[in-house]
Amino acid sequence: MAPSALVASEALRSFLEALHGQSLTQEAGVEWATLPPQTSDAFDDIMRDKFIALDQDKSELIYHILRSIKATTIVEAGTSFGVSTIYLALAAAQNAHAEGKPAKVIATEKEPSKAARAQEIWAQAGQEIEGVIDLRVGDLRETLAQGLGAVDFLLLDST
Repeated sequence: MAPSALVASEALRSFLEALHGQSLTQEAGVEWATLPPQTSDAFDDIMRDKFIALDQDKSELIYHILRSIKATTIVEAGTSFGVSTIYLALAAAQNAHAEGKPAKVIATEKEPSKAARAQEIWAQAGQEIEGVIDLRVGDLRETLAQGLGAVDFLLLDST
């Protein structure tokens, strides 16, 4: 496993690396030039089983930004299978512990099957992020319309 400045257990770092590997394998098999428009049902059908995860280096950068700004309440619009959400939740939990505040990541995903898979992945990620993620399934214009409170950081990761 490559060195990482991510503050996490060896098990979680290995798990994240495996998830990123799965994402890269999927991306390599997509014929990007021939995809239908992103606003079409055909595009959604093709992407339904794809991770569409942020690259590992980008995820780690966001983690470090969140740690540096001491973000404890984070919103992610476009959760997909929840890989980047793990980084958000890890940073929020660590910041909350240091600041004596509660940690919350409000994650939203429009595709129910992706949201269900994200929850399975989060359960496998373990106790370092346990209880931090509030998953909201549906159109983000509805799922994020209320109950946010003060937000420290917003990751717009949606198509």
